[in-house]
Amino acid sequence: MTKPTIEYRGQQFRMRRDFADYEEYSDTADPIAKQDHEKVTDAVRRATVPNTVASIDEMVRAIGDVKFPGFQSGTLVVKDKAQFGQYYGGHAMIPYTDFSRYFIFAQRDSHLELIHDAELETFPNVFHFAVSDETITYYRSNGETHEFTRNEDKAEPCIAPKARSQGFS
Repeated sequence: MTKPTIEYRGQQFRMRRDFADYEEYSDTADPIAKQDHEKVTDAVRRATVPNTVASIDEMVRAIGDVKFPGFQSGTLVVKDKAQFGQYYGGHAMIPYTDFSRYFIFAQRDSHLELIHDAELETFPNVFHFAVSDETITYYRSNGETHEFTRNEDKAEPCIAPKARSQGFS
């Protein structure tokens, strides 16, 4: 007898047990069979996001496609009101870790372009972000920040003493 499975991006993952429906599955704290935890984590970390999307709806779908079924994802709000409509952000939890993937898209003439994909600790929550010519900064609910240097529209971790001393990149 085989265990029931759930599909994610063309792969099958064993569930801990058979669930009556998706709601019961998603309400369960640990729905995936223990032997597939690492496989789930790796799949979400390797999931690709398109470099360009045609609309905000497509961006939301692209980030939603990274989210493993039953685990959290959401939007981020740009901190500087002057940047509303210029930048959009979202995140997807990496199951069985303390991390999430965070994505920032920039509005271009006819499309949105992915300018940042970072893996950061999930808690305390990241709610806001800001983009400048030099940096991308994520703001946490406890006041901590994570700053990345922009390099030809690719973000790289800053070598800031504050970030290094707190163990963040």
